Amino acid sequence: TMEPAPAATRSQVLHPVDRYHRRKALTSYLTPLALSVTFCISALILLTANNSLDQYPPQSTMHRFFLRAGTGVKGSVTRGGTIGSSVFQNVRNSMVRPRKAVGASTSKSDEPAAAAAGSKNSLCSTMAAATKFAANLLWRPSFSSRSSNILKKDHVGKTTDSMTTSTAVGALPHNNRAALFSTAVVDDEEKAKAPTEKFRKDYKPPPYWIKNVELDIRVYDGRTAVISKLSVERDANTAPGTPMVLDGEDLSLKKITIDGKETKDYSTDKLSLTIGGGGKDNNPLPESFILETEVEIIPEENTQLSGLYKSGSMYCTQCEAEGFRRITYHLDRPDVMAKYLVRVEADKSWPVLLSNGNLIDSGDVVSNDESSSSSPSSSSSRHFAIFEDPYPKPSYLFAVVVGDLGKITDKFITMSGREVELNVFSEAENVDALDHAMLSLKKSMKWDEERWGREY
Repeated sequence: TMEPAPAATRSQVLHPVDRYHRRKALTSYLTPLALSVTFCISALILLTANNSLDQYPPQSTMHRFFLRAGTGVKGSVTRGGTIGSSVFQNVRNSMVRPRKAVGASTSKSDEPAAAAAGSKNSLCSTMAAATKFAANLLWRPSFSSRSSNILKKDHVGKTTDSMTTSTAVGALPHNNRAALFSTAVVDDEEKAKAPTEKFRKDYKPPPYWIKNVELDIRVYDGRTAVISKLSVERDANTAPGTPMVLDGEDLSLKKITIDGKETKDYSTDKLSLTIGGGGKDNNPLPESFILETEVEIIPEENTQLSGLYKSGSMYCTQCEAEGFRRITYHLDRPDVMAKYLVRVEADKSWPVLLSNGNLIDSGDVVSNDESSSSSPSSSSSRHFAIFEDPYPKPSYLFAVVVGDLGKITDKFITMSGREVELNVFSEAENVDALDHAMLSLKKSMKWDEERWGREY
């Protein structure tokens, strides 16, 4: 039986968790409330200004108010100001009561109907303007460089299926015109990467299965080499000669070998690697084989937070749901489960090397591997660690961390008396908040033994 932590300590270590849940709950309640309040205030302002909005010329106080409403918190004043000015003009144009044209006449019998229609149109215009204004107040994203990359500038200033320009847009500079649109014309690459819905009723087993995975991940400054060795077996219902299609995104392919022999019988696109079935060698894949690929990735430039990326004081991974394909070519789907043997190598300035499973070896890199094009020119300042995960798992559970981290260490005595070393890592400044995580780990291991009889 484990003694509970003292009240003061428990309160201190639980604080970050409580703070996260409080913030999450607060956000879920306050967001719709803020939207409602902002909508009401906007409608009130616009209704009050209904009769006199036309008196506010550009650069007036009311104009500056709308201009400020469109300005992003972090981002482009040009984009925010343009949208704010556009909102001001739209509200001004939609809410100012139209003046009777010269020479127009209205009979007395038409006046009540005209007044009712005008009142109704004025209210509809006011509510529509208030909705747009409130949304613009709350939704203020910064205009990032990624947004500009997916705009097709050839379409700016034209009318297309996905966006329509206005007369005011034509007077803006080219870059500002692109920044105006909240819906952008997306190029073929972005369309190809767009997620698609997958349903259980459409499930089909893969033509090939991966039983074992050996990874060699070598982290360098500005690039990372990933050498993957897969033990592949053809499904019993797959016809001989069927190509094997692996998932892969943003990978620079260096080499492919099948059973140790380099092959040219493959093709690649932005999302996959197809092996066999009509390449240069035109050799059918065997029933079982070892597929080895060598790719290069750049975690420092990976801003999708998917796959392997650099974040602060560490390199880390996010593979759920489909991030493993951004590390190496693989059957990145949850029904393909394999055992993993992972070697991680990095400079000693990154002292912590972690991956799934049990640490079975570690040390300094003492020799160069001349068989790989990714071999370092100097190995005296590098080290490695090898982890073995003996239980099959899907690729989305894969994890790697390379960094300069702190840790706390403890031990757990299993039901048979075996001692297990426990380590919990974090950034050095957060080590004093790890006690709760360690306590939770030990309690969960104890619960597995008492409830299910499962010893670690």
